[in-house]
Amino acid sequence: MKENKFAVHIVFIINLFSVVIPITLILVAYFTGSPLFSVLLIVSAVIIFAGTFFQYIISRSISKVFYLLAEAIKKAENGDLKIKINDRKIGQAVKIISGINSFINTFNGVFSNVDRSTNEVKHLVNTVKSTSKEASDIANQIAASAELVSKGASEQAEDAEKSAKVTSELIEKFEEVASSAELMTQKADLTKEMAEFGKANINDLLEKSHLTEINMEDINKKISELNEMAGNISHITATISGIASQTTLLSLNASIEAARAGEMGR
Repeated sequence: MKENKFAVHIVFIINLFSVVIPITLILVAYFTGSPLFSVLLIVSAVIIFAGTFFQYIISRSISKVFYLLAEAIKKAENGDLKIKINDRKIGQAVKIISGINSFINTFNGVFSNVDRSTNEVKHLVNTVKSTSKEASDIANQIAASAELVSKGASEQAEDAEKSAKVTSELIEKFEEVASSAELMTQKADLTKEMAEFGKANINDLLEKSHLTEINMEDINKKISELNEMAGNISHITATISGIASQTTLLSLNASIEAARAGEMGR
């Protein structure tokens, strides 16, 4: 029973290598983008076919040898000790098993290299994916920048149109200012003439004011003289008033004396 399990294990290993290696070759060619993908696909198919055929031959030989061994052991258990095992067949089985072991060791090394290559391919694929993602991000950034540039160009065109409109309006304003400046020049000339006329009038007024000042000084002088004369008149009037008061008092005394004299004459 153990011998049958050993045979099954050998068959399983052969089957594993006859499937894993072709699939690994196909994956490596696919991920690396190798131009030999179709060739590797054909080689993988041949390996699968050869492995299946080789598995069939080995399985048949090993099964036959183990069948003979099991049959001999069974007969020996039943007491038939005259049974003989064909050494040539067993020797062939041993050689086949040894060859299988050598084949397994060889393919184990190959599988290790393939596994290492697969890891490198995976790393390369991840790098390519990362680079592709970065390239995609850069492309998106470039697209966004292009959109911003396009938007900026559109805004610049609108600004240029607005600037042209503003420039046209400024030219019109400048023309209006030029017309206004010409009108202001005319008005300035008129104002200058009026100022010169006013200056002449002011000079005339200054001369008249000077004459008026002289006349005012003369008038002030005469007013001073009149004030002095008025002061004298006031003094005279006061003197006259004093005299009149004394005259009135004398008249009153005379009247009183006359009245007394009249009473005494009666």
